[in-house]
Amino acid sequence: MEEFGVEIRDRLYISENCPLILPSHIKIDQVRDKDEFIGTTGRGIGPTYEDKVGRRAIRFGDLKDETLLRKKVSRLIKIHNKLLEHFYDSEPFSEEEILNNLLSFKNFAEAFSVNTTDLLMNWSEKGKEVLFEGAQGTFLDIDHGTYPYVTSSSTTIGGVSSGLGIGPKHINNVIGIVKAYATRVGGKGPLYN
Repeated sequence: MEEFGVEIRDRLYISENCPLILPSHIKIDQVRDKDEFIGTTGRGIGPTYEDKVGRRAIRFGDLKDETLLRKKVSRLIKIHNKLLEHFYDSEPFSEEEILNNLLSFKNFAEAFSVNTTDLLMNWSEKGKEVLFEGAQGTFLDIDHGTYPYVTSSSTTIGGVSSGLGIGPKHINNVIGIVKAYATRVGGKGPLYN
């Protein structure tokens, strides 16, 4: 963005807790969907959420600590490679390549990584207004959707509180957007009339 003259410092904030999608997540998503087609986008989101819930995800803030990052990459890529080689007959990933790629973002992480809960609470205390935008519809919600043809996250208003770490009392207005017709990315799963 800065190459195009758009100043992003003090305007772009990325949660230090944001799990990173690695090339191995994308590969797992794609090979798995060939066998168990549920209509994934193939972008690695599901496997990344699995690692988040399994407490082994590499998070954006981890990029700032090379020692920690090295340990986490080693552990995670071993798990991913076992899955890929033994269950999906796919080529393994190089730990070193993944690590070097992630380390190339260290300076970026140091500049833009923040505790978003603290940031948002600080803004709230100062009376600043914040707009949150969610993605996808209720029927794709992991808890309230047309399971198993759902995404890995909470797409309802509850996802704002859990995802950003702010309490519901800090949400003053909610606007729901509805399409005139039902569609589904990936083409798999029920649609309601």
